[in-house]
Amino acid sequence: MKKLLSFALALVLCLGLTIPASADNQPGDTTIKDAKGNTYTLSKPILYTISKEQIAGLSFAEDYVYYTFTGEELQDPKESLIHQATAVYAVPEGTVIKVPDDVVETTQSGSTKTSTTTTIRLEPNIVGLNKSGNGYVVVEEYFTYFEGVDDGYYQLSTQDAGYENTFYVMSCLESSSSTSEDINTGSGAEGGSIPDTIDTIAFFVPTATDLQSTFPGGSSTSKPATPATPKPPVTPTAPTTGKPAFTDVADSAYYAEPVKWAVEKNITGGTTATTFSPNQTCSTAQILTFLWRSKGSPEPTSKTNPYTDVKESAYYYKAALWAKENEVLPRPFKPELKGDAPCTRGMAMLYIWKAAGSYAAEKKGSFADVPSKSIYAPSVDWAVETGITGGTTATTFSPDATCTRAQIVTFLYRAFK
Repeated sequence: MKKLLSFALALVLCLGLTIPASADNQPGDTTIKDAKGNTYTLSKPILYTISKEQIAGLSFAEDYVYYTFTGEELQDPKESLIHQATAVYAVPEGTVIKVPDDVVETTQSGSTKTSTTTTIRLEPNIVGLNKSGNGYVVVEEYFTYFEGVDDGYYQLSTQDAGYENTFYVMSCLESSSSTSEDINTGSGAEGGSIPDTIDTIAFFVPTATDLQSTFPGGSSTSKPATPATPKPPVTPTAPTTGKPAFTDVADSAYYAEPVKWAVEKNITGGTTATTFSPNQTCSTAQILTFLWRSKGSPEPTSKTNPYTDVKESAYYYKAALWAKENEVLPRPFKPELKGDAPCTRGMAMLYIWKAAGSYAAEKKGSFADVPSKSIYAPSVDWAVETGITGGTTATTFSPDATCTRAQIVTFLYRAFK
């Protein structure tokens, strides 16, 4: 269970339900019901509710959301998933949500028994809320892929989400399967259906002190909570040498050898002296830094900083300049690098492919979610052909799924070892 909750840390911040925030679910409650009456149990009480009017009053960055990670195709802020939520609840960091158990209805007719199992599952998206002047602005939205979630437990964590002050917007899906069985023979047949969306709800996990008991445009609806200590962004630690002895990297883990290789090659170190944090989301700045180090940390030729959001004191400053000079980053180059944005599978393959020489694959891929004209299609084909990674299913690659530190060092290990 501990392992399950750890993997699920990022998933639970989002949930899909339909009860309005002003209805039955109030501050202090530890249960929430969806439109069909399914009950979701929270490990910590709701801090306060957020109205649709408050959501509508938020400022949105011009490129807060995009279809491609290059920022070339922008989406209208009015189409943000936040606006689709019928209820938004602020909950403390680390809140665990328990999804209802399967609902089974059995009917018996003559010699046939029919069982229908209804399964509830959640599909989350993440939206970040950043401080901007005296207010807050929605800066980015992206689909998040979660692994290792089981038994209906999900834990909300801004750290795993890659943002402080995070909305987890979640669709609540319902799917059913039927089994008909002959009582006398025990033989039967099974059937199924495509999941339906019950509703969409959002959980907000605040880390800023001024968001612990109220939301912009509203008033406090509960007693002020103990302010959470904001978590600073995780940056690659100074590389170390020798065999890593990380307590969270089992010898049997698929990434054990890649982690050892990455440390020995000075590509990255642990997040502490004894931990590597393999399941922590890897940012754009981190993968560019890892790539730069895998190439020997070459000095950039140009000393001109092309990025408005990258300071010379940033740990990834030289890596960013190197990436631009060597066209590791796709054109056209934007004035912002957005180094703290989570790195996706599509981004990772594109960056690694370009750093490796942009070789063409002999065979074109056929993933349903990787259009042949997409910017990362050639890199995905190359990565699959060379064994760097495969699809998440037989027909999908999940290019928008975010990558963990373990996944990134594994990709680099397979590409450059």
